[in-house]
Amino acid sequence: TRSLYGADSATAAPFVTMDLSYAVDIGAGTFPTMVFPLGPRRPVTVSKFAARPVRSGRVVLNAPSSGKAAAPSKVVEKDLSGALAATDFTRGLLRRETVWKWLSLSAMARPPMAASAKAAPAPAPYGLHLSTGTYDFGPGGASSESSIFFRDAAGEPAFDFFDAANVTFTQLDTAKPKTESRWHVAGPGGLDLTFTPHGGTFHGDIHLGVIDCDLWHMWGTFRGRAPARGPAGSTDAVVELDGAPGVLEDHYSLW
Repeated sequence: TRSLYGADSATAAPFVTMDLSYAVDIGAGTFPTMVFPLGPRRPVTVSKFAARPVRSGRVVLNAPSSGKAAAPSKVVEKDLSGALAATDFTRGLLRRETVWKWLSLSAMARPPMAASAKAAPAPAPYGLHLSTGTYDFGPGGASSESSIFFRDAAGEPAFDFFDAANVTFTQLDTAKPKTESRWHVAGPGGLDLTFTPHGGTFHGDIHLGVIDCDLWHMWGTFRGRAPARGPAGSTDAVVELDGAPGVLEDHYSLW
């Protein structure tokens, strides 16, 4: 893929291009694909997974070595073998006014310790996709797409839906732009996470009257507690997270 980037438009800084290519092999597996009726003749499909170990893969970035358009290119290549992969794909005819908040994280986390266990379990891949605002068709307005990815008793990848209503995304540093602020995410099932952005943020805005869009997309890390698996309701079945990499998004569109 080829992307454009540059400083704030008010600085009139020239845009430069960078080429990014990647390929990963995560093997065969099962992950949720959902179809929702957002309204009459408004179908939408969602596919996602998280915390899937990468068997083999690499990413190659060819970009200027500085922020100047005339700077020489620098190629950076990184082996992705052993990393954790995640994706969240949506396609459909969304509502005229669409609002959502969403997070995704993938990390190695220690599962809850069983009462009969003599030793703490080893860390295992854990992933979480959580959203509010668009697919809230579940009980009490719970998002029907929120899901947890974990290892089952046999050590195989598994997932469960996280049917939790009343999940909140709160900007903590209100004096800062959303892309620079910490966020707090809370809800049932022991959900209590703090997100800290670490650069690589994006703010896209289009304001043309009949079309209005604000998209804040932040890369960073999560710290706190999250449900070990769904459905929600048990406050003791949680995983502890510290420095878990992921993304958080705040989106409004009128189209």
